[in-house]
Amino acid sequence: MLACALACSAPTYASSPTTAPAADQGVLDLRAWSFERDGSLPLAGEWQFFWQQLLGPGEVSAGDYSYRPVPEVWTSYSEYHPAPGYATYRLRVLLPPGQDSLAITNDGQGSAYTLWINGKHYGGVGRVGPSREDMIAAKRRATFFLHGVGGELDILVQVSNFHHRKAGFRNALVLGLSEEIHAAQYPGWIADAFVLGIILCIGFYFIFMYLSRREDKAPLYFALLCLLVSLRAGLTNHNLLGSLFPETAWAPLLKLEYLTVFWALFFYIGFMRAVYPNEYRPWLQKSNAVVAT
Repeated sequence: MLACALACSAPTYASSPTTAPAADQGVLDLRAWSFERDGSLPLAGEWQFFWQQLLGPGEVSAGDYSYRPVPEVWTSYSEYHPAPGYATYRLRVLLPPGQDSLAITNDGQGSAYTLWINGKHYGGVGRVGPSREDMIAAKRRATFFLHGVGGELDILVQVSNFHHRKAGFRNALVLGLSEEIHAAQYPGWIADAFVLGIILCIGFYFIFMYLSRREDKAPLYFALLCLLVSLRAGLTNHNLLGSLFPETAWAPLLKLEYLTVFWALFFYIGFMRAVYPNEYRPWLQKSNAVVAT
């Protein structure tokens, strides 16, 4: 049941069985695409890729570029690119007529990006920079609403990474009608909050159960396991807990997200050992604690 709830927390955007077109050499032709009939689509395919260049809208014509697949981490490209670095991506999107109210949503890049469309700066996540000292790493879901864009989108995305092994344009931008993009996000937020609240309630219930019978350690381990699972649920998907902190807290929150995996295993083993003391050996829990720390 918990797995189903977590799966349902991801946003879903309406789409038809029609195969979404892919960008070819920096151009994505959507003139035959109907957002009303076919739904939203990822802006995937070949983008212009300007390695080690942070270019603005008026500078891309003079930049040195190649075509690279998006979404994809740049460490997997045919030419070697180390994870630490920065780059600019560009894509031209040809739109069907009469599309005046569109939106773009994205789960985040590795590990900061800023977005320009038709020469207008729409924002981004974190702060892009040419060095570790100049940038601020962050990752969160963001949505940008576009109005009066005409028949073409000239999309420019600057990405920098000096903090994570998965670098580059790793999550596709999703383009669709504003109303659809906006409405699709609500079920995910509600599901995340529901799962987080339910698991927290279960965790606190077992804490009170342990306080009434302290000789039994099983409720304590199960309560701590629930609190860790709720913490991880709040730091993934829509990142409800992460949105409460400034972007500068990205690094410790990421480490905390990873640690929840190891410590959840530690508390699970502790719970099983408390319930079945003859089947679980103490060294198993201690060795897991060493790995987790």
